[in-house]
Amino acid sequence: MGAFLWHFSYARYGLVAQDEGWLLHAATRVAQGEVPYRDFLTAYVPGRYYLVAAVLESFGSSLPAVRILFCVLRALVVLLTFLIGLRIGNRPMALAAAVTVAVLPGPWHKTFYTLVPLLTFAPLLRWERTRGAAWLLLAGAVAGAGLWFRQDAAVA
Repeated sequence: MGAFLWHFSYARYGLVAQDEGWLLHAATRVAQGEVPYRDFLTAYVPGRYYLVAAVLESFGSSLPAVRILFCVLRALVVLLTFLIGLRIGNRPMALAAAVTVAVLPGPWHKTFYTLVPLLTFAPLLRWERTRGAAWLLLAGAVAGAGLWFRQDAAVA
């Protein structure tokens, strides 16, 4: 919750970078019924557009609504960083890593770069402890779903 509030505190400030602007533009087109690759060309995979389009349709076509989505995703990145840090290190290291990720998050639209690998890595750590095949299945499913958001991060 603290990470969400931190990111929310500055979500309405800052310029819309070219890539973030393209994300909003493409998501708006998806919300209007267009289909990526058929109705417009893009170098990115479509999951990001559909997720942001769902936010635009649910909460109105506004930058603040999209930034709140990214506040939630960034808070998840901070939480996963802390939990993974606890698993592979100790509490001070986990806290230092989580605080670093919280205060130096990078551009809003690049959140998937860190989120997808962390979501994939977390079940692998659980598998290491339990050797349960379900954790490998979950890691594979998350990596596969991650391909809809960041093809390069999902295979990292």
